[in-house]
Amino acid sequence: MPFVVINLGAEMVFILDQRLRAQNVGKEKSQKVLQEILKFMFNKSFLEELFKPQDRHSYNATKHLFTKLAHSSVMKLNENSMSKLFDLMVMGVKFQIVSTTIPEELYHLTLRHLQEVEDLVTTTSAVEYVEEC
Repeated sequence: MPFVVINLGAEMVFILDQRLRAQNVGKEKSQKVLQEILKFMFNKSFLEELFKPQDRHSYNATKHLFTKLAHSSVMKLNENSMSKLFDLMVMGVKFQIVSTTIPEELYHLTLRHLQEVEDLVTTTSAVEYVEEC
């Protein structure tokens, strides 16, 4: 489950960053939105819970998790927008997984996602959350 959540979460951050830039949202506000999402996503207690042995979540349960994650920031999405965002996240991660040829590449994919998320945010606290992961 951690692999899925971390990669989908990174994909969500990339998509939101792209959408915020396309809508000419100010850099400061964009950074605040992304920082709040990353703070939630890389919160120590959230990660500890995520890494506990558990059954695989259903599609709807995973979507609900990311709806809560998206709404942890000042940004609010309606149900339709959240569904489209989640579909884009899943399509992006699916494509990347299908493009791998050996299991080790899944590990490198996750590391690359974490590095790109870290490069995307500029605030020290958000970078610290990602580095702790």
